[in-house]
Amino acid sequence: MVRGHRPRTINTLRPRLCFHMDLTVLFARLLLAGVFSVAGLAKLIDPKGSREAMRDFGLPVWAANPVAIALPVSERAVATLLVKESLAWLAAVGALGLLLAFILGIAVNIAKGRRPRCRCFGQIRSRPVGWPAVARNAVLALAAGLVAGQGRDYKILLGVAGFIAVGAAVWPAVAKRASQLPATVAAYTGIPLAIGELAPDFRLPNLSGEMIGLSNLNQDGRSLILIFSDPDCEACEALLPKISKWQQEYAQKLRIAILIGPGRKTDRSKIKQHELTDVLLQQEYEVAQAYQTEAGPSAVLVMSDGTIGSDIATGSEAIRALVLDTLLKRH
Repeated sequence: MVRGHRPRTINTLRPRLCFHMDLTVLFARLLLAGVFSVAGLAKLIDPKGSREAMRDFGLPVWAANPVAIALPVSERAVATLLVKESLAWLAAVGALGLLLAFILGIAVNIAKGRRPRCRCFGQIRSRPVGWPAVARNAVLALAAGLVAGQGRDYKILLGVAGFIAVGAAVWPAVAKRASQLPATVAAYTGIPLAIGELAPDFRLPNLSGEMIGLSNLNQDGRSLILIFSDPDCEACEALLPKISKWQQEYAQKLRIAILIGPGRKTDRSKIKQHELTDVLLQQEYEVAQAYQTEAGPSAVLVMSDGTIGSDIATGSEAIRALVLDTLLKRH
């Protein structure tokens, strides 16, 4: 053995390994803090887009609005706590939980054949979700797990691993059960309503404040067409004169109700100008969400027995075709 040369042992390598591990954890903390800080700030700047994203991912309105508020606040809190070394592990646990929820939400939508736009960073970056988004969040989840495990004897990581294992075991049964839900509930999970299924009920105020339900609109034996409109939609506004004409000309055979979503302000002068009737006001998009309508003017036929009578018609021409087709079938 050469004098002065000491063989490397575990004890001599340990400080170096600890140094590299500390650098890795520090990089993971900074990466997570940056990602969650930007994501939270972007959502706070674009609250409307954040609410729309929650609904696009299949959350009902009653859940989408609170989640759209709580999510960016949670992301900013996680980013702030990651900077403080003593609380970084706790923030990493929160980050890990959020990332696992993101992964699950994206995977469920992909499995259903849906590709909602991910507004993880608000208006900065918005594109349809896919498996790359799952992979990206999985990498961030590994980073969060690394930070969470430091100084905690990896008990947290073992608990998370157990949670994932249990989730993977029960997921097939949950998915099978979800596919058997009745139409009125399945509509809120993103599953399209099928022709012949019971139409979701609702109660909305009209322009006079009177509460009107589906049963009120569908009680005289006429077929009912629900048209979903938006005050901020130019195509919806251009369709109003046609709707007025249909309501007046086909009143004996067909009832047409307009369900207006929230916007800058409902223009009552235009409604009065076109002599529109059966105008109902949604607080958010609760009924549109239940019927799984697309963006822009959309419509669906509800039969006299309260069942869905058509696929969703999206766009002015498709709605016109639905009206004419319904009239022809009544002859």
